[in-house]
Amino acid sequence: MRGAKDNAAGRALGAGLHLPAMGSGAPVRHISPSGPPHFPPAFQWLFAADMVSLFGSLISRTALPFVAILFLNARPYEVALLGVADIVAGFASALLLGAWVDRWPKRRVMVVADLSRAVLLLTVPVSASVGWLSVPLLLFVALACGVFNVAFELAYSAWLPRLVPQGQLLAANSRIAAGQAVVETASFGVGGWLVQWLSAPVAVFVDALSYLGSALLIGRARVAPQASVTPIEPGNPHDPHNPDRLNDSHATPPPEPAA
Repeated sequence: MRGAKDNAAGRALGAGLHLPAMGSGAPVRHISPSGPPHFPPAFQWLFAADMVSLFGSLISRTALPFVAILFLNARPYEVALLGVADIVAGFASALLLGAWVDRWPKRRVMVVADLSRAVLLLTVPVSASVGWLSVPLLLFVALACGVFNVAFELAYSAWLPRLVPQGQLLAANSRIAAGQAVVETASFGVGGWLVQWLSAPVAVFVDALSYLGSALLIGRARVAPQASVTPIEPGNPHDPHNPDRLNDSHATPPPEPAA
């Protein structure tokens, strides 16, 4: 008898039922099993684009100093400037970019940022091939890429709540943080390997291609159109939230008393 009760309890728990204590008189509550959230396809494309864009940013931070060292015999302070140029540019332009990004469509800002960084990085291998490469050019590329990095991240953060329901924002941000941690861990090693295997200018060329891939992924992320809702004017008797609205009991005024 006891074994039958234990088997029934095990089946109930497996089905998501919470069994109260014996004799407590509490009703049986159903607990729905929790699983991984199902994100919209637009978020999946945006997440992939952000990972590719972050990978490109960290690769360029690794490859540009190697270009200066191996091809230009740069001095130590010049290499140090290249290492922090994109970070300094981001801090200096964040306030101005915030107001600018707020006025423009977020998807367009991210695509423009990706394409601009791709063009800037493509100037490095082209200049190296024709003999025009210089440390000032590398500094300009690093500073401009830092500005576009901040523009991309600001637009990304502002566009994310439009792609994910409010109840999934916490899970979406957790997934983004985990993905960024993985990319940051792998990008520096991959960047050094690309520089050693392909040479520094070719590694910068591969970095430019990553930004083009990010722009294509963002192009696939589209927000589903929302149904338009006609607002109800305040004081409208048909407004269900209006305390003075007419209902069935007050639809007909009471008769006047006889004289």
